[in-house]
Amino acid sequence: MIDHLKTTKRPLPPDRIIRREEELLSFIDTPKEEWSSTLQRYNKLREIEYKEVIEVTKFIEKQTPFATQHSVKGAEFENVLVVLGGGWNHYKWPQLLELLETKKLTKANTKGFL
Repeated sequence: MIDHLKTTKRPLPPDRIIRREEELLSFIDTPKEEWSSTLQRYNKLREIEYKEVIEVTKFIEKQTPFATQHSVKGAEFENVLVVLGGGWNHYKWPQLLELLETKKLTKANTKGFL
């Protein structure tokens, strides 16, 4: 997307983007490990496909059937999909799954899960 904006100049990319692009070009022959963390993040951001940006924008603006609901019992939702994220370390998912599998759930050991 940034390449398209740079080429068409419609609209002109902000000065910050142009400066970051120039910095990226100046480091193109340098191993990425030697880049600043800011430049590494910017480079990763450039690799995100435009359609993903559109989809996350739809999600943020509540233009999608998907939502993140915390502390909801589920009574208002007929169909619920639960996604357990490995990056969310507030819960011990392996422990919960084991308790579910062995049917050893108790009020004491599900505190924080249910």
